[in-house]
Amino acid sequence: MTDNTERVAVEINVASIERTEGCGTLIALAIVELRINDVDLCLQGVQVRRTRDNKFLCQSPQFRDPRSGRWLPCILLPPELSAAIGASVTDEMQDIQFGEEPSPPFLTTEGVR
Repeated sequence: MTDNTERVAVEINVASIERTEGCGTLIALAIVELRINDVDLCLQGVQVRRTRDNKFLCQSPQFRDPRSGRWLPCILLPPELSAAIGASVTDEMQDIQFGEEPSPPFLTTEGVR
């Protein structure tokens, strides 16, 4: 089997990060703009959560499954793209007063547990 995958340039822009108050571990929501092969996409609701060890965790936008009530990811991304989005959000957060230095960033595709 041959690998026909191509590498393409992806531009990532963190359009905004909005702090949340009183939402448990959810401390901010981000809007991230992507440009992939001249196609523009906008991810609204990228979640920034504080972990038990007081670090940051970026997660994909979520929706509640109407049948099970579970939170599920709105979009499933390749790990490389998820990591790059998480790094971009974390870099932007360093300019905002969120307290501690963030952990190595990543964007999970799993629901919140």
